[in-house]
Amino acid sequence: MKKLSVLLILAGVLTGGDAGTKAAAALECSVASLQQKAPAGTTITSASMVAAEKTSPNYCKVEGHVATPGNEVNFRLALPANWNGKFYFEGVGGFAGFFGPLTTGLEKGYASATTDTGHTASVVDASWALNNRAKRIDFAYRGTHVTAVATKALSAAYYGEPLKRAYFDGCSNGGRQALLEAQRYPEDFDGIIAGDPSFGTLGQVRRALVFQKLLSSPEHFISAAKVSLLAKSVLNACDAKDGLVDGLIDDPRECTFRPEALKCAGHDGPDCLTGAELEVVNAVHGDLKGPGGRVLPRFPLGHEDGPSGWQSWVTGASQPEKRADGTLALTGRMPLGFSFEEGYLRYLAFEGSDGMFDWRTFDIDRDGPKLQPFLDVFSPNSTDLSKLRARGSKLLMYHGWADPALSALGTISYYEDVVKKAGGPSTGSGQAAREKFVELFLAPGMHHCMGNGPGPNRFDMLSALDAWVDKGVAPSRVVAAHSTQGVVDRTRPLCAYPQVAKYKGTGSIDAAENFECAAPGANQTASAAPAQRSVARNYTPPKTPWGDPDLAGNYTNKYEYGTPFERPQEFETRRLEDVSSQELAEAVKKRQADALERAKFLGGDPEGKIGNSAEFRDIYEVRNGRAWAVVDPPDGKIPAVTAEGRARAALAARQRTSFGSGPFDGPEDFSMWERCITRGFPGSMLPGVYGNSYQIVQGPGYVGIRYEMIHETRVIRLDGAPHPSKHIRLDMGDARGHWEGSTLVVETTNFSQRSAYRNANAATLKLTERFTPKGPQAMDWSLTVEDPQTWAQPWTFAIPLTQNNAEHIEQYECHEGNHAVFNILSAARSAEKAGAAGVP
Repeated sequence: MKKLSVLLILAGVLTGGDAGTKAAAALECSVASLQQKAPAGTTITSASMVAAEKTSPNYCKVEGHVATPGNEVNFRLALPANWNGKFYFEGVGGFAGFFGPLTTGLEKGYASATTDTGHTASVVDASWALNNRAKRIDFAYRGTHVTAVATKALSAAYYGEPLKRAYFDGCSNGGRQALLEAQRYPEDFDGIIAGDPSFGTLGQVRRALVFQKLLSSPEHFISAAKVSLLAKSVLNACDAKDGLVDGLIDDPRECTFRPEALKCAGHDGPDCLTGAELEVVNAVHGDLKGPGGRVLPRFPLGHEDGPSGWQSWVTGASQPEKRADGTLALTGRMPLGFSFEEGYLRYLAFEGSDGMFDWRTFDIDRDGPKLQPFLDVFSPNSTDLSKLRARGSKLLMYHGWADPALSALGTISYYEDVVKKAGGPSTGSGQAAREKFVELFLAPGMHHCMGNGPGPNRFDMLSALDAWVDKGVAPSRVVAAHSTQGVVDRTRPLCAYPQVAKYKGTGSIDAAENFECAAPGANQTASAAPAQRSVARNYTPPKTPWGDPDLAGNYTNKYEYGTPFERPQEFETRRLEDVSSQELAEAVKKRQADALERAKFLGGDPEGKIGNSAEFRDIYEVRNGRAWAVVDPPDGKIPAVTAEGRARAALAARQRTSFGSGPFDGPEDFSMWERCITRGFPGSMLPGVYGNSYQIVQGPGYVGIRYEMIHETRVIRLDGAPHPSKHIRLDMGDARGHWEGSTLVVETTNFSQRSAYRNANAATLKLTERFTPKGPQAMDWSLTVEDPQTWAQPWTFAIPLTQNNAEHIEQYECHEGNHAVFNILSAARSAEKAGAAGVP
């Protein structure tokens, strides 16, 4: 018999301390104290301590502004208690007008600052710039400089010691800020990160030319289906060019595909592009003529589809409307590229503008020369960084190869010109290498800035820069990660340009350690096993006779036993994608040992044999696929519980008993777990000491899941019917599902309060599962928990499932009449009788 006393548990939550060295502040966190040390022209408007939360330490939050001729530039400064002695300035995107979040620096112990660049507005609003030269200059470059100077001085005064290092980090417009700091104010920072940098005016001109073509007629507009056709055709033609079929185009310059190959032979159709559509495609993927005959570099081919691709920047997500003159007008949420080019040409581009300029009328020859005055102050075009180099500062650049907003080829061209002007590339380990001051990293399949696109798109450039500045060794590779639904599914090294990541020939192609950085063109041949892994990553399961993806079979998650539910102390301040495979392997080794010890305690023998019989407990082979289970929020922690949620949990704790606490007047005094009525949902789906098998069965319009734990069964309707009345409450909830490609998405509501997950409010609790097949024997299972009455925000955890039809559903003999409940109640009655008789 499987014992009732064994609880289904995950590893407990561990809490950690500060990531850096404690630094005693020399000043109070107050307006008066900081104002006394503020540089001339700097005004402190607020200062207060902020308590530690999630991955952020407690810190002094300071806000103020710096006076410039005709304007004031706002800043925000965060001074952490666990200061690492260094300073971090975060750039801002779009037309700015807001502060950066500062979490990257704060989590690492940096005094962290940001600026709104001299105005308050939304990211796509440039109306503040109309005929306001002071605000335009502050946005262009001056606002960043003056607030950097002020916040560095305030940081040093607050801690009472000079800054060890100062770094700038920005992407997009923040990358433009970075390059202008390097060009105009090389003394401001010891190291600068410029990600997917905007080169200003010419990029906006290029966008206007593309939109003139795209919206010139209904025939020119490219639908989402046609964008997908283009992306898939490019990938099919060019994926293998680097010797590895992995769903990524490593270097689009090696891709020989031409969009004309898709030209319709006759009438328009779903599998071809018309002549008008090809005009637009070639406007994006071909070089264009810019002002003064300058070349506006093309966008590399590949990965145009997806929500962060052309949909976000070029075509939008809505069908445009036809205007009276036959041209088109975009509807719904504007693609960002359109909003930026329209705002720039109306409010920023021209001196003396009336704010009425129509982008449709822009003419290169007529209007191009008028762009020059602001182009000269706004665009980071100088490649002479000799002063930055002489100071010993370092510049790290990165760009996504598939960026639909700003062409990676422009960044490559700028990098090569900088290197050429500096005397050519520096290699080796001698003096030349020590004088090296600029590196470029290109990310295959990454869209605009980190976190976007099908390729590995999250990486830690700040740590790479800090190590370079401190130790003098330029980074040769930086590991990047890709996540799906918050679960890391691929890591890959980004290599210092012009090197590229080359597969070593063995091991998973989704693990960075199986790649090395090598010169482009080096031979590369994928072995059979990795090729199979690549197929699995894009796996399409077989179909049932009625056409649904076939997920039927027996699954287990016993291999994930011991995975900490939340991020453990050993990985405090880390993100899932930052944990190396070696670190995870060491953690798994320890979890395996811990699992064996727990198994001995829960019924094994002193020799380490797990369980009393072959059927009693699972035999554990711990091989966790991840470092912890909670994947969103990114800090791996369950969000804060509301006051109502805490009160509800406290009440439930008072009402619930467990073995050894009592009272034991009847079965109702025991929890449903102890009475074997239900584990609730998702309780039956979490890995434990035993009962980790699940059987999925399918029929037309239905999916059923049978759980080994207590033998509960959920029936999931796929017929589109709504949930029943809110008055109908079930221990396992009411489940309704639908298919998103091969992924089964299940929404469950209508829970009974006695079984609501983590004492949530049953009336508002919604659990959303995603079953995503990853291969013939692998499934990703994630669950998003949403209840605004209990948690401050929705959160998600994920646990892999392994299909193994030998994992039979074992007989589960626990029931409400089980021996444990009977014996405890009997013992309680005997104790009462003995007490009544005066027996001690």
